[in-house]
Amino acid sequence: MVTWAAVFQRNAMSWRREMAASVLGSVIDPLIMLFGLGVGLGKIVDSVDGRSYAEFLACGLILTSAMSASNYEMLYGTYSRIYVTGTLKSMRYAPICVSDYLIGEVLWAAYEGVVAGTIVAVCTAFLGYIPGWSVIYILPDILFVALIFSSTSLLVAAISRGYALFAFYQSIAIAPLVFLSGVIVPRFTGNDVISGMIHFSPLYRAVNDVRNVVYEGRGTQVGPLLLLSLLYASVMVFISAKVICVRLDD
Repeated sequence: MVTWAAVFQRNAMSWRREMAASVLGSVIDPLIMLFGLGVGLGKIVDSVDGRSYAEFLACGLILTSAMSASNYEMLYGTYSRIYVTGTLKSMRYAPICVSDYLIGEVLWAAYEGVVAGTIVAVCTAFLGYIPGWSVIYILPDILFVALIFSSTSLLVAAISRGYALFAFYQSIAIAPLVFLSGVIVPRFTGNDVISGMIHFSPLYRAVNDVRNVVYEGRGTQVGPLLLLSLLYASVMVFISAKVICVRLDD
């Protein structure tokens, strides 16, 4: 078996014991937001982009659920296995290198993100906020977001000296990105510099793609999305492996 696949399988076997709690925890929060904000605030907001506010919000929550699940697994699960429980240190005695181990961790966190995003997409389709057929067509965007944010969070976990940094990362990076990328409200346009930066954010691009699929029936460009996410993940794994090797060898 390929070494990164062995890491993925090890995490999957461990996850099966807590699968129900893990999936429910990743799915319930966006659904509460959908009903609380989408239905509640939707009574005040007439429409956004010609759609009800709940329909507008549903497209963004599908992707933020994938992002949150990937982030959480990487920041807490992977960090603990690397620096707290010593799982990686033990595995280094086997024929596995740090890069292969981290590839397995990134793919596993992305898998959890895809599972969460897909379940939320199915739930929103069942509730009538997006067409049922669109779930298949937005899967590449879910995978794109899950891979991008799992690999980004890997670097955060690699440089972190404790769990406190994770809350800081969520507050100064993830939360503003969600609000500015058009997930909850239309994309921020108040400042040209910030607006230009947000235009290139992966979350904004994915949210925009999903709305194009749901609103207009236009498919996403699968090849460029996945190629970009794999290239980005490779760079993050390479940098994180260097950082982790230095810290473990100290």
